[in-house]
Amino acid sequence: QAFDEARMLRFYFSLMARGNAPELPGKAIALYSSVRSPGGFELIEDSGRRTQHLFGDAGLSPQAQIHRQIYLRRGDVNFICQASGSGLTAVSLTGRPMAPLLDDFAQIVGPGAQCAKSLRPEDVADSLGSRFAVLVPGAGALCCAATDSDENAVRLVMEKAALVETGSRIVGRPRPIRFPECLLMHFIYMKSYSKMAK
Repeated sequence: QAFDEARMLRFYFSLMARGNAPELPGKAIALYSSVRSPGGFELIEDSGRRTQHLFGDAGLSPQAQIHRQIYLRRGDVNFICQASGSGLTAVSLTGRPMAPLLDDFAQIVGPGAQCAKSLRPEDVADSLGSRFAVLVPGAGALCCAATDSDENAVRLVMEKAALVETGSRIVGRPRPIRFPECLLMHFIYMKSYSKMAK
């Protein structure tokens, strides 16, 4: 029988929500991508449409408000992209953090990715903290980085980690990498490999 990803994710979701879960949405909430610019940022919609915003602009869209809040709090972030594969969307809807089950996740993202309580910009920025990815309910994850290559690395590892998270929860109890080891791996990555890429 062929692998049915949608069926697996529904089963995972029902396990994590203890049987009280609503049906998984077919499409994630769109939060878009962005690039920092002088005094603001450029928001890039899924259609490719680009709009320039200043940090002081009034009347920003809900998506733009989230991006603005992250940029204002994180001077080390120049790129933000949304990772919204079906696995990440399912994980984000559980409201639980994503544990570090993979070495490259610990190295690049840090010791886990928190899940925001809501789509409020403050909640998303608070849950991101000093890490490089945050789960957003119904939207998958926002991946942040100083460079576009690092941003792509965060997105790829988050998508891979979502598959490991869902599969491991179904077949048994996952064993995350210990917190001190995560901190060390992330520190080494930031001080060596990340700089080599630049």
